Amino acid sequence: MKNINTNEVELVAIDYTSLDLPEKARQLQPIVFMDGTAYCCLLGPDPQTGVFARGNTPVEAIENWVKELPTSLDRTDLDPEVREVISE
Repeated sequence: MKNINTNEVELVAIDYTSLDLPEKARQLQPIVFMDGTAYCCLLGPDPQTGVFARGNTPVEAIENWVKELPTSLDRTDLDPEVREVISE
């Protein structure tokens, strides 16, 4: 799957083996990065065609991202590869 160019963003290290994370986050392992003072969580090539959410902390960004997953499948602009991965 195409992902955002990680050379352009400051990635935040996430332990995807942690049972404190939602199951979907552990399974799909979206990237988390900083954008100004906000933490961003993304699966896909960019925020416009991927599944994207923000939060004040990495965990909040991930939790908001998990909330976006069900409605993402209804989007017509969702990247086809992302759609395939999240619908499995």
